[in-house]
Amino acid sequence: MGFSKAVKSQAKLRAALFGPSGSGKTYSALEIAEGIISVIGGKIALIDSERSTASKYADRFNFDQVDLVVKDIDEYVLYIREAAEAGYTVLIIDSLSHAWQMLLDSVEKLAQAKYKGNTWSAWSEGTPEQRKLVDAIVSFPGHIIVTMRSKTEWQTTTNDRGRTTPVRVGLAPEQGKGIEYEFDILVEISPDHIANIIKDRSGKFQDKIFEKPGKKFGQELIAWLNEGAVIPKTLEQQYQETMTEVKSILDSEDNGKRIFTAEEKDSVMKKIKDKFAVLKDNREQKLDYLKEVLEEQKKIFHSKLESVTEEAVSAQETTTSTTENPAEQSAEQTSEPPISETQQETSEPRPFEDDKPWEEGELISEGKKGKGKKPQPSLTEALAEVQRKSAESGSAGTETAEKTTSNELDIF
Repeated sequence: MGFSKAVKSQAKLRAALFGPSGSGKTYSALEIAEGIISVIGGKIALIDSERSTASKYADRFNFDQVDLVVKDIDEYVLYIREAAEAGYTVLIIDSLSHAWQMLLDSVEKLAQAKYKGNTWSAWSEGTPEQRKLVDAIVSFPGHIIVTMRSKTEWQTTTNDRGRTTPVRVGLAPEQGKGIEYEFDILVEISPDHIANIIKDRSGKFQDKIFEKPGKKFGQELIAWLNEGAVIPKTLEQQYQETMTEVKSILDSEDNGKRIFTAEEKDSVMKKIKDKFAVLKDNREQKLDYLKEVLEEQKKIFHSKLESVTEEAVSAQETTTSTTENPAEQSAEQTSEPPISETQQETSEPRPFEDDKPWEEGELISEGKKGKGKKPQPSLTEALAEVQRKSAESGSAGTETAEKTTSNELDIF
């Protein structure tokens, strides 16, 4: 094919934060992730190997979390792939150090059991495992931020008063040698929450030192990543996005009521599975068929939503005509005693019982609710909302459908 002119393309973030305990790695990772989705939207997933430490920030950040149990490389890879299938925009791995610690233990046991104590020979099996973890990270279709513990030591320093005091400092990250080469941004955070950018492929932050990296840093990073030419989506990315949209439509609700029944959803998913079995290894045809199913379900969605809307409007009109028709009310119910001139002069104006305004199609949260009828969204708006939720949160199907999609419906 030969050489061609290099062109900067849009890319996904690959960032690593490392530092000693208490430096703020988890909090900083969540802040940066929040900055990213504040620009492009979406959802955050977090893989937690630190005994649910991240959940302590659940009142400040909106994210989904899974706690690791075994903490070996296979478990890390499993949840990285699950986050990819679910369509999360940003994935945080907190922390990557436990995978390395488990690998070291595994290699040591392997050396004793199989290689007569020769750890050098045992690494012939350990290195491919580490490579598997790195490959899972760099191939994640969204943005990824990892944290790593750093080895800690104490040094003595002289303070402003001339006194010698011990200072805790972080050294190299606790991970495999050369792990820093896999990331675009490498940030060292001190115990005082001071961030030092020691690697930066953007060229905008190299060697900068600033306090508490946060949302603004995330916004600046995504601005840099979005510069350049748009990279065509791979077959795998198209498949994941299409499957996510199909499942989102099948899981859609109107006023808390499912538009598609669970049986209807299962029927569609089974039809896809059966067709995939016929197509075997032809990934292009599988993707084309999945797109046909998506268009078919969109049309059914329109029809169902229109029917639901018409029924709701009809019921509302029936209720209104029954309860608010003056001809059906007795004179005693509607008549009021005459007001004297004195009462007219002294009485305060009677406020409306239902004087609270609508705001963007919703009743305001405070005060008495009005009797007004909530506007029904158009079919286009309703479908757009489903597609927006699909892009932000990925699949949200039942457990059965999730298992079917991740196993039998995986065309890759």
